[in-house]
Amino acid sequence: MVACVVASALAVFLCLPPSIAFAVTNNIDDAAIGLQKTVEETAAEYNRATERLEEVNQQIADNEERIAQLNEQIDTCRELSNTHMVELYKLHRNELGILAVILDSEDLSTFSNRFNYFNRIQESASNSLNDLSRLLQERESAQKVLEDTKVEAESMQERAKRAAALAIFQREEAQRIAEEKAQREAQAREQAQDNKTSIDTSTSVPSPKDADWSQDKTAFVNSWAGRLNVYLGGSPLAGCGETFASAAWDAGIDPRYSAAISAVESSKGAQCFRPYNAWGWGKVSWGSWEEAIPAHAYGLARGYGYTVSEAAAKKYCENWQFWYERVSEEMAKI
Repeated sequence: MVACVVASALAVFLCLPPSIAFAVTNNIDDAAIGLQKTVEETAAEYNRATERLEEVNQQIADNEERIAQLNEQIDTCRELSNTHMVELYKLHRNELGILAVILDSEDLSTFSNRFNYFNRIQESASNSLNDLSRLLQERESAQKVLEDTKVEAESMQERAKRAAALAIFQREEAQRIAEEKAQREAQAREQAQDNKTSIDTSTSVPSPKDADWSQDKTAFVNSWAGRLNVYLGGSPLAGCGETFASAAWDAGIDPRYSAAISAVESSKGAQCFRPYNAWGWGKVSWGSWEEAIPAHAYGLARGYGYTVSEAAAKKYCENWQFWYERVSEEMAKI
């Protein structure tokens, strides 16, 4: 049984293309500089603003719910207070008669019962008024907090809007630079098409313009998560489309880039040479896809650029021609 397992594993290994899980990736911890730094900073600012906006909106909902509860309690307490006040009014209006009734009690037990009854009426009236006053004060305080929170929500909305606008501008700039780079590489291939070391000009190279950055993060992620999930279906990375799309926004890279590399390097996570390392990514491992995917996206952006390119391929893998063609093919499928 063990021999069969070993043999099967060896057979799978021998069938793997030469680049799988053997990428040369020494730039995994590059620091963000220049445009990439501003891309990441705008993403962080946008995420902070939107996360705070979600918290504030939840506080608004909680405060509105509490105020609604207080209104119900106030209505009930006001009715009870009115009843007690009417009883108390009658009690004081007939104060002399009441005293006579108490004093004319034939025995101590009757006297105590009548005296306690009148005390309970006064105590109930006093308690209901105190409860009403407390509830009114709590409602006033809750309304003040609600008004202040709504002001903060408006501020957070503006902050998130400004951060989104700046983030979109930075990503479109990165996309423009990548497009210019792609055009230069295409021209170089045409000029060197007789060179045996050149890339096959028949390779379908995905355009950097294919990603639409003219939308905020939520819309961007929604537009790509489904496509990525279809592409990753049936693999260990199935269901990670939203994570890939979110990481692409935060890092400012083509949303197909990381997922396509995972297909070339590990058959979409099926043949990882280290835990959750689906990209032949140095010698690192992670504890989950949620941790690994953003790390790879940031590493790509900082060390290899916005999208697949010949220059990136030469840094990422020794068999760069094969790698470049395969990654381009996989990106075209998404």
